[in-house]
Amino acid sequence: MIEIRIIAQRENPLFKRKEIAAEMSVPSSPKIDEVEKIISEKISVPAECVKIKKIRGNFGTNLFNIIAFAYDSKEDKDKFEIGNKAAIQPAS
Repeated sequence: MIEIRIIAQRENPLFKRKEIAAEMSVPSSPKIDEVEKIISEKISVPAECVKIKKIRGNFGTNLFNIIAFAYDSKEDKDKFEIGNKAAIQPAS
């Protein structure tokens, strides 16, 4: 059974996003896609507007600390988040 609890939520108007700290209880390591979907449902934003910054497990427990950003729109997320090198540099 997956349990998620929002520990802190802060509005950042400069970057047009909400900064979220959460704690998740799951039997195994959660996948980033699953966490994005669960957080988006919890705070009522589209999943494509959520960026998971960090998932950190506590040794010997099934608790994971999560830091995520929820942007106002997909365009804001693309504007402020850096993609991987393949997405940034065109193939020559």
